Amino acid sequence: MLAEKEVISLDDKARQIGLIVGISETIYLWVVSRFSNAYMEYYNGEWVAWRETYQKGRKQAIGVKLIAKGNTFDYVLMQFEKYIKYVSRR
Repeated sequence: MLAEKEVISLDDKARQIGLIVGISETIYLWVVSRFSNAYMEYYNGEWVAWRETYQKGRKQAIGVKLIAKGNTFDYVLMQFEKYIKYVSRR
């Protein structure tokens, strides 16, 4: 008889790379800097990760950068993790 594999939840995978859970298994957040946040969200049947940049005194983002887009959580999470490592090195 095969032993059951331990299933790691999406939330746990996201926390492992430093993301904050916004809505469980739907949206995650990473604070890039004082004026920038990055998000990962399940929207319209696909996962999307992007960064928004803000300016003091403005309520709307002044810039948006697509980090990754794909059908699987693991692929987009992997791309998001690469982005986090890139930004953290700078």
